[in-house]
Amino acid sequence: GDFAKSTVGTITFGAISGGVGAELSGGNFWQGVVIGGIVSGLNHAAHAIEQKQSLDAFAKEKFGADYKTKYGVKSLKWGSQMKKGEVSGYSYDSKEMLIVGPKGAAGGITTTEGRVYISDIYKIYPNAFLEVTLGHELIHSYHHMKFGGNYNSSYSEFSAHQYSIDFSLKNSNIIDSSNLKFYQSEQARFKSDPKGQYNYHKVPGF
Repeated sequence: GDFAKSTVGTITFGAISGGVGAELSGGNFWQGVVIGGIVSGLNHAAHAIEQKQSLDAFAKEKFGADYKTKYGVKSLKWGSQMKKGEVSGYSYDSKEMLIVGPKGAAGGITTTEGRVYISDIYKIYPNAFLEVTLGHELIHSYHHMKFGGNYNSSYSEFSAHQYSIDFSLKNSNIIDSSNLKFYQSEQARFKSDPKGQYNYHKVPGF
């Protein structure tokens, strides 16, 4: 209903467990994967917003002051800062606060030139959700920088999803099992690098 479209509805949907989440967010969030029972209350969500004054500052805190040179990041911006037509096949849905691409909603995207965009939905989630999404995209950015024209998107996706899975397991008190299952089902669509060159543990700081 209309309540779901309000700011309060959006902020609290993380605190609602089960299937209500998809309705509250106003649609089909990540093919029906909903985040249930992750926020102890509205105060926690508000606290998460307060802590994210700057995406750049957050990246520096979690991944090092040199994250741009270390991972080949040309720019790091919120999805809402993405200009129309800037990234082929992708746009920003302000109602859902998500980047939308050919396969549906995306938590983040990384271009071959190292431009990283993160969906604004993470402004209202606990910090762990922003950290795992940002880490996932930095792995892609590093692989683009390291392998250049030989970049293999399947290997990079498999590796980045392995990071997301491992991070979720370590932070299971915040990131619930529905997210873990989502990362696992996504990873199954890709192939792992038989030589292990794309292993995310080989990415500096991971």
